[in-house]
Amino acid sequence: MRQSFNDIHFDLLESHIFPLLSPLDLVCLCKTDKAKKAAVEFYFATQLRKLLSRYFTEEESNKFRLLQAEFGVLISGSSGVQFFECVRYPDSDLDLYVEHKHCHAVGQFLLMAGYTFISRETQKGGFYAVVSRVSEGVRLRDENPTLTGYHCRGIADVYDFSRNGIRVQLITSKKSPMEVILSFHSTTPMNIISHSHAYSLFPKATFDQKRALIITTSGSGQEVGRRKYRDRGWKLFGHPSASEATDSKSEFQAGLRWVGDKKCLTLPLPLFPSLDAFVKFPYPEHINSWNMKYNRDNEARLEHDMLLGPIFSYCAAGGEAFLKALNESGVNKELDRLMTPVKGTVWVDKLLLVLLQKYQERISSTCNGSDAALEWLMKPDILYPTALSL
Repeated sequence: MRQSFNDIHFDLLESHIFPLLSPLDLVCLCKTDKAKKAAVEFYFATQLRKLLSRYFTEEESNKFRLLQAEFGVLISGSSGVQFFECVRYPDSDLDLYVEHKHCHAVGQFLLMAGYTFISRETQKGGFYAVVSRVSEGVRLRDENPTLTGYHCRGIADVYDFSRNGIRVQLITSKKSPMEVILSFHSTTPMNIISHSHAYSLFPKATFDQKRALIITTSGSGQEVGRRKYRDRGWKLFGHPSASEATDSKSEFQAGLRWVGDKKCLTLPLPLFPSLDAFVKFPYPEHINSWNMKYNRDNEARLEHDMLLGPIFSYCAAGGEAFLKALNESGVNKELDRLMTPVKGTVWVDKLLLVLLQKYQERISSTCNGSDAALEWLMKPDILYPTALSL
């Protein structure tokens, strides 16, 4: 008797059918019915457990994911590629990205889990001593456009940890970790796993077409990274066609993009029932945005400004104009007046998040884009309804 797809056991799907499909194919399969949606979501949840099990026990993995929510720790780089492709690169590190002001907590977690800090030549002393010196440097360092290497791409420092031959690399950012990710050498590794979702920013090109757009960034290690992905089968190119840069369906269209937009591949991950009890304000990774821009030579850049909240920092397309509008409308002064000890810094981050999200939605949905959004933001009746709703 011939079996239908619905009758196939999940173990067979996981071992023989799902690995043959691209991540986008699997997401399309989700849309057919509830059973397939549940099977695909369970499959990716299993892939996450497999990815983390190489580095952590089950108990440690649960603690780590709470840490992701509280401090905005993102899994990215080659680890993100492996998750979406459901493969494992031999001897690969777990690549973690976090804002430097939160790295003490992440490093402490790794040390308590039995990992050993492996200092680099430029790092003298133990982990906490190195972090202290770097923190002071981040505080004092003036932005210098002539910097090369890591620091010109928003990186504060890189910390290596090892346990039984397994390595975790903690990359800390001076501001938002998304700034580092949006400065990768090409679009292939631009995938992130947060506490709640996995996102691929350029899924069709990365996983269906095996193509990667080269991003104009500085640093001596950029070509090494590009070569690594060429060796893994990706075709890297520096200049998209005119149609790719202008087609509204293209991932490389010039214009506004954000984490979780319709061009991203977005996968929900299983949440912890106890998340709300432990974390007051989980990291809102979806608020990060950028503008795809091309210079006269048709070279790509992912441009954004930085918004610094009390808890997290965010990449924001048009962020400077957003902040200028807040200042001119008096919102910043009102924020100081409205903030109470009870609501505190979490409330300010939430308010900033809601205003920024509405601002970006108006940019993308109105004919005159940013001008209309700025005009809306400067209306005197915008702040209070938003603030009172939180």
